[in-house]
Amino acid sequence: MPNARFITKGSWKLIKDPNRPAAVIYELDSEAPSELRDFWEVDKSTLLVLEKDLRVRRSGFGAPYTVAYALYGLHCNPGQRMRDCSHE
Repeated sequence: MPNARFITKGSWKLIKDPNRPAAVIYELDSEAPSELRDFWEVDKSTLLVLEKDLRVRRSGFGAPYTVAYALYGLHCNPGQRMRDCSHE
């Protein structure tokens, strides 16, 4: 769906791609739709959407799918209340 907006909350982790060892690749948890689970960071505001095998997903015209993003995290110390945690 062109220009669709999906907001996904949950956890993510960094994964390694043996074909691109320096690449920053994010994998969202199982709450994310399977077609929007793996992303390659291009810069601080753009991600390439990846297939399950970590190949770049392309449109029918051959162009890569990209998404704008913002990742937010809360950093809490053990026993700290959520409202007192620092934002990133």
